[in-house]
Amino acid sequence: MKADRAVETQAQTPAQRLGARLRQARLRLNLTQSEVASNHFSVSYISAVERGQIRPSLGALEVLSDRLQVPLEDLLGTAPLPGATGGVSREQVADRRQEEAEARLNTAEALSYQGKHQQSIDAVRQISLSHLSPASAHEARRLLAFNYAEQGDGESARREAQEGITMAERSGDEEARARLRNELGIAYMLTHKNQLALEQFQLAYDAVEQGIVRDPAFKLNVLYNLGSVNWLLGRNVDAVAFLRLAVEASEDVNHSERLGDTYFALSASYQGQGDSVRARLYALRSIATYERAANEALTARAYTRLGRATAQANNIEDALGYLHAAQALSERLGDPAGQAEARRSLAAVYISQGKLKDAASAANEAMELAEGVGDPVLLAEAQLTMASLQDAQGKTSQAKGSYEEAIKKLEGADASMHLADAYASYSSFLENHGESKTALELLRKAWALTNG
Repeated sequence: MKADRAVETQAQTPAQRLGARLRQARLRLNLTQSEVASNHFSVSYISAVERGQIRPSLGALEVLSDRLQVPLEDLLGTAPLPGATGGVSREQVADRRQEEAEARLNTAEALSYQGKHQQSIDAVRQISLSHLSPASAHEARRLLAFNYAEQGDGESARREAQEGITMAERSGDEEARARLRNELGIAYMLTHKNQLALEQFQLAYDAVEQGIVRDPAFKLNVLYNLGSVNWLLGRNVDAVAFLRLAVEASEDVNHSERLGDTYFALSASYQGQGDSVRARLYALRSIATYERAANEALTARAYTRLGRATAQANNIEDALGYLHAAQALSERLGDPAGQAEARRSLAAVYISQGKLKDAASAANEAMELAEGVGDPVLLAEAQLTMASLQDAQGKTSQAKGSYEEAIKKLEGADASMHLADAYASYSSFLENHGESKTALELLRKAWALTNG
């Protein structure tokens, strides 16, 4: 028997032998592939490594060595791993199969998001639903129904949705049943059975109203569908009512940070109920939504900086376009710091154009927003723009006071680069107003900060 096992091991490729040792080390610690993946890898990557389909880089092996508590030389060696029994229990085999099936379902969902609906269907068809958790099996049916509907195949979408509803009813999963009813309604609309579609959408909305499904994105989808099907049925008053509710619901969905907070709360709620599958699902959605909010905020700031740079190149029309885009995106995100930056930059452009009325409006708004944020650097930057405006308005003493207040805030905030720019700006102001000696002293301070 040992000889047979040795021959089998020799027949494996190096990547397969390494994958088998990594799996053995993971099972020894009773870890799932998801736990090994953590925040560094994807579950599908760990699964592929263990199957020998991917040979990890040295850097990845160092991370895995640390997580699996096995020295790197032992992972790369051929001797039995310390503490390894060499056997795999039936529970461990089932756990491995479920992990692999879940990873394939994640791949199918990604394909669907990319609009590759037939590839997504094919990927789901390759999964044995018995290897999935009940909640994931329901999701697989919903995904099939969605993909078929996107392809315009209403009959196949109906079949998958109804099979999924039966499964969800059998397991008592009310949330899954509501989601599948929404897909069934869409399938009925595709086959021109609008009254049946209305009934399914209404049942899905009842689940939202009863708190069975608390996902804001799902609520928006159902409300939109109710508005659409009522319109098709000639019930214009109901259609308008549901579409108005959809517009209201979109406020939560389009506010990424608020949606992330909602998903996080849902994850904690499901964790408290012992529903680890949905707890993990909503935790992942929360993380993804927070990342999207951060990316959108960065995009708004990038527009602001691009606007400034374009203005310095004297391309005013494009600069204003970028800054208005930054302002609109920051407003949609509910990001007061981003709004203050965009408005301050707009004020600076308006000052350069001599549009002092527009500049005053933007500068005052920037000041109010910065005061609300409470960031001394942001407030000082707004005051510097206000000082520039006051100088352009001929209010020299007020401008001088604004410069000095801004510099005082920056000196207390330990913001050397911002302070150097403020010294240089104030120096230029003083030089223009005949205070050359003080202006020179400020330039020296700016130079010392920049080159220190």
